[in-house]
Amino acid sequence: MTIKKIIPILILLFVYQTNNAQIVDVSIFGQQFLPSEIILNNGDTISGYTKDFTAPKALELRTGFEFRSIEEQLRLTSTKFKFKREINGEVENLDIADIKAIKFIGNNNTIKYEKLKLKTINRNAEVVDLERTVMIPLIQEGKINLYGMEVLECSSGCELYYVLVYIKKPNDEFAYIPFDINRFNFNAVSMDNKFMKAFEEVGSDCPEFLAYIEKREEILEYNYNHKKLDNEYGRFEQMRKEKLKQFPKGPEKRKLSRQLDVEFCLLPYNILINQYSSLCK
Repeated sequence: MTIKKIIPILILLFVYQTNNAQIVDVSIFGQQFLPSEIILNNGDTISGYTKDFTAPKALELRTGFEFRSIEEQLRLTSTKFKFKREINGEVENLDIADIKAIKFIGNNNTIKYEKLKLKTINRNAEVVDLERTVMIPLIQEGKINLYGMEVLECSSGCELYYVLVYIKKPNDEFAYIPFDINRFNFNAVSMDNKFMKAFEEVGSDCPEFLAYIEKREEILEYNYNHKKLDNEYGRFEQMRKEKLKQFPKGPEKRKLSRQLDVEFCLLPYNILINQYSSLCK
């Protein structure tokens, strides 16, 4: 499946789910101190326990209107945390200005949040500095990193509908938002242009990748036929069902189902990331 086919499908889902929607965070963090590692701006790492870190790993869509930015709704702009070097040790107050990343260490998985300065693309394909610093989970690490959160719809059992994604090279100062909920409009071609422009900015250090992007833009002439989009998504669902048939009902099957859905949502990003990785040294 190519970018030409995938992006319209995701836009269709995006339009349907975000129309008249309100964001509600699904946080994995309670009020207790949790095992963690703090990576400071100078590169040093301190281990201990963190409390009052409110950024979620996933979010839920509910009916309603909210006029604040999604980062503000999710409290990703929160700047204060509490930290102990020992579980019974003295409490220290941490500020986002002093740290580069937080890694929470669990029994089954580790979640890393990195501090990102955000830029986005407006409807005229111009870069806009949001002058906003947030903590976002790292989804996938590589020459271009993917950050973001899973977006759930939980009216009758929670299902993944898309992934809210931010992109950045590991040593870059700014992350870009290819599909910006805060600046969403119903012009699908404009959405495509924003998506490609975000990758153009992130990959601007590689002339070969920029040439690839320019070529891709020349052939991004989409036919937004809902029947065709439904057929493409139907083929994905069929593949998904075939893989899931191998597992009985239970947590492992639900985990695989979520992973497959995430992979589908990340496909248009990974097509371009793989091109960058192969073209750029």
